[in-house]
Amino acid sequence: MLEDFIEANSLNAKIFNSIKSFNMAKCSLFEGDDGFVLLVFPFGKMIDFEKLKKSLKTKNLLKIEGKGVEEITGYNEGFVPPISIYGVKVVLDMELEKLEEINILTGEEQTLSISPKEIEASNEEFEIIKF
Repeated sequence: MLEDFIEANSLNAKIFNSIKSFNMAKCSLFEGDDGFVLLVFPFGKMIDFEKLKKSLKTKNLLKIEGKGVEEITGYNEGFVPPISIYGVKVVLDMELEKLEEINILTGEEQTLSISPKEIEASNEEFEIIKF
C-alpha cells in the first residue's frame, strides 16, 4: 500500500528494510474538534497536550491507540506513515521542517525516508506547528 502510493505519486521517498536511526520522527494519531490529526514529531520528544491543543486550536484532544489507529489509518500503531492516509490532517512539528529527510518506522525492520516537502505535497490537509 505505501510502496504503491510512493510510486503512483512519483515521490523520491524510499523505504529501507532496516532501521535508519538518524533524523527519526514518530507519527501519533489524535482526534480533535475538527477530526483526526496525524502528528509528526521528533522521536523522543515529550508531548505537552495543553500546548498541542493550543497550537491545533482545539479544546478537546484524544490520542487514538491500539486497534483504533489501524481502523482509521490502515496501519498498525507505531508504524503509521505521514502519507497515504485519506481524510486525516497531517501536522508536522516545526523542529522537523528544515531537515532534508525524516526517517519514520513503518515496520519492525522498515524505515520510510521522506522529506518534509514531500510530506506536505502528499497531503490535502497539512500544517506546520510549534508545540
